Amino acid sequence: MQNYLFKVKDMYGLYKQIKKINKNYCLFLNAKDGVYEIHDLSNKYCSLCLKISPSELDSRVLEKLIRTSRHNMRKLFLEIENQNRELEQKHSQKLLDNSKDALSEILDYASKINRDVSIDEMQKIIKKTGEA
Repeated sequence: MQNYLFKVKDMYGLYKQIKKINKNYCLFLNAKDGVYEIHDLSNKYCSLCLKISPSELDSRVLEKLIRTSRHNMRKLFLEIENQNRELEQKHSQKLLDNSKDALSEILDYASKINRDVSIDEMQKIIKKTGEA
């Protein structure tokens, strides 16, 4: 381990709880960055699992470790996929709503001036609608 990482034991009883989740997990204090880190000592190449600010060193750490453990990876990936799908749907709906608003503005403008609307006029209306 790096010379600025110090092993921490019995930090609010979290050390024992972390070991219950995975016996290879170890809690360290990163003196260089002023944060706590959880490392998986069974992984030689990249052992860092989680960085934690001192204010977040509580039961949330345990919940996050459990939630992101290998046993729960499939569930976690499904959650991420569902969230991405929801964001994509919201984005698509926003684009659709903006398009409807722009077309409505163009139709209103065309009916007021009682003639066909030029492409330049349409572009100005669409730009103005997008800014609102």
